[in-house]
Amino acid sequence: MNPILVALILLLAALGGILCLMMFWRPKRRLCRAEVVQIIERFLSGEGGAYEWDDFLSLPIADPNLDRVRQQCVRVDWASKKGRESIERILAEIRGN
Repeated sequence: MNPILVALILLLAALGGILCLMMFWRPKRRLCRAEVVQIIERFLSGEGGAYEWDDFLSLPIADPNLDRVRQQCVRVDWASKKGRESIERILAEIRGN
């Protein structure tokens, strides 16, 4: 078999594999409960970095319980007073208060 044809087939297979990974694999952050609490506290106090809250909302968390907390925050309209109160309740729950 022609070596150029073999190389082309291997290249297409590799590109197909990379494309599948990009479409179906999402990285998951490994955060502990204390880190999630800190991120939410910094958001509420206005001390978080420019992209910290967006990163928190956008990237799944490996721990399913903490990812549910993240998903709750995603559903909140945090720009409103009612939304802020919802975030504060979520924070109290995760703290165990």
